Amino acid sequence: MKTSMFEWKKILRLKLFVALAAATFLLITGMYIHNVVQQDLIPAKKIEYFSKFLTEVSQQNDTDQQTLQKSEDPETKMRLEIGMALVGALKELQDAIENREGNAELSFENTVYQIATEYKSALGTFSLSQKEMDHITQVNQELKKRNLIKEDFDLSIAQPLFMKKVTHLLLSPVGFLIATLLIGNAFTKEWDDKSMQFNRVLPVSSIERIIGRLFSYWLASFVWLIIIYGISFSLPYAGGRTEQSLFSYPYANSNGQFNEAGGLLVNSGIYSVLFLLFSFTIFLLVGSMLRNAIITVLLVSAIFIGGWMVTSVGVISVWDPFTYQQPIQAAEQQKSLFPISLLILSGLSIVGTILACIADKRRALS
Repeated sequence: MKTSMFEWKKILRLKLFVALAAATFLLITGMYIHNVVQQDLIPAKKIEYFSKFLTEVSQQNDTDQQTLQKSEDPETKMRLEIGMALVGALKELQDAIENREGNAELSFENTVYQIATEYKSALGTFSLSQKEMDHITQVNQELKKRNLIKEDFDLSIAQPLFMKKVTHLLLSPVGFLIATLLIGNAFTKEWDDKSMQFNRVLPVSSIERIIGRLFSYWLASFVWLIIIYGISFSLPYAGGRTEQSLFSYPYANSNGQFNEAGGLLVNSGIYSVLFLLFSFTIFLLVGSMLRNAIITVLLVSAIFIGGWMVTSVGVISVWDPFTYQQPIQAAEQQKSLFPISLLILSGLSIVGTILACIADKRRALS
């Protein structure tokens, strides 16, 4: 316990952790203010999105009308009739968006895709694929079932959606690497200022020294997580939307199943806590073996980036601990990753801690 307190004081004395916490607070606050300012632009953004469909269908209708003026063609006539109905549905959808009629927007959008399906079968031009339209229709039906309106994931100030955006941005490979290196600087700095030699003469075993460091670094990272979740949870009370029902907002995964926003946030938090434990285990293991600040930072960075590159190309495995440095994505696959993922991260952290203790003891004897 005394070792952990000693390490915790070193973390605070370096002030890098304080800088990390302050930067996190300012970034989240800035994101929220940006979203609040952009609220009036959300309807315009949606209307502009559907305007491109309205334009392409209207152009096709004009072409079909010109063709029918020259000669009668049953197929062209049928496509024109469907196209005119599609234009009408698109205009009704835009009116619902402009008037902020959330439930009507969902109904009209589904009607648009239903007519668009017929329009495409009549060889009409509509940019979205059938798979995309089916997916959006499924999501809209789920929203109507839960009595929720469609949110803008980038600009939403709804509590759980804003929290998800924040965690997706900060609890990422880059965010975890920065947090690990800044908090772990209390360890690498010991090799530069030669204070490690002083620590070696203290009556503290390698096991106590490594576990004390690991616990203090993990505690600091846990405080960082509390700041991320706490600030992003609290800011919507200043003017956002905090209805309890929003935590059931559905997100469709690659299997066509729905995960609720609240469940994603809880699971991503669990993955983040355990991945940070694994991260500091790796950091202490590499540092204890190399005893060089620069090389330790470079090698740890290379390990993290390598793991990120593997998962970014689609190689996602429950056995790969670096799958969980993107906790939101991992949470979306929770049915295939949970709870084996918790055992993997915990088990590797224990093994890494044992190896770090062995490496630290050998270095002490050398």
